[in-house]
Amino acid sequence: MTYKISGEHAVRLAERDGVTLKQGECGQFIEVEPLGWVGMGDQNADCYHVEDYFSGGQYLGPDCDGTEPTWIDAT
Repeated sequence: MTYKISGEHAVRLAERDGVTLKQGECGQFIEVEPLGWVGMGDQNADCYHVEDYFSGGQYLGPDCDGTEPTWIDAT
C-alpha cells in the first residue's frame, strides 16, 4: 500500500530513510511504502500497524517511545 506524507514529517523521513522529497502546490511530500520499523527495542513488530500512525489522512509521527515505520519510495 502506498502512503502520502506531507509537511515536516515528509522532510524528516526523506532525510532519515533516503526517500524522494517532492514539491507540490501544497508544499513538500513523499509517496512511500512501509519497509520496517525503527525505535522498537525488544517489542514484537507484529503488534504494530502502519495505519495506526495516520489519522484523518495525516501522518502522526513516532509513538511516545520513538517507534514508527521506516519507508521506501513507492513503486
